[in-house]
Amino acid sequence: MVSALEEEIGELEEAKKELETWKTKAEKADDVKARLFLEKLKADEAKDKAMKECVACVHKEKDCDFTQSMKAVQEEILNLGNRRQSLLDKLKSFQTELEAKRAESTKLKHKFKIYAQIPDTEVNYRTQYEEQMGDCSQPISGRYLISQRASVHLQGGQALITFEEEKVASQILKIPKCSVSCEHSSVDVKPRGITMDPAVKFE
Repeated sequence: MVSALEEEIGELEEAKKELETWKTKAEKADDVKARLFLEKLKADEAKDKAMKECVACVHKEKDCDFTQSMKAVQEEILNLGNRRQSLLDKLKSFQTELEAKRAESTKLKHKFKIYAQIPDTEVNYRTQYEEQMGDCSQPISGRYLISQRASVHLQGGQALITFEEEKVASQILKIPKCSVSCEHSSVDVKPRGITMDPAVKFE
């Protein structure tokens, strides 16, 4: 009877020890679980932070790309503006040069234009007149030929020199002999006046 009771007491003690052991393991497991949970929370926070930083970096990169694109567009607009201004300046310069050339051309045309006074000449038209029946009439047509005659005929060894002022020409004509420069050399000439057709007038 006593031995059976001792066995039960021994089993009870072992059960208590095993219970304490499992309690200790359970507490350790709870500690591990709590630590893992905290680590998971920290990991989730770190993950959220990393995601936010990643999104911020993406937006920043997009902003940088947009800024660079805008800068490139602005530089292109500036270059186009400079090129347009350069073309306008060239156009203005060409227009000024064209106006100067036109003025010079007009001046040269006016300088070298020859005015000729054509004398009045009476022209008599003679034709046979025949009365025709009805109102039919033939149109009258005519042909005219205008020919230009040489104002001055030069002979061999002669040259024509004109002067802008008449008094200078008069003084030259009073000299019996003078020297004229011609292509790196001088030629002795005898000045002589000429008689021109009164219908021709030189300016």
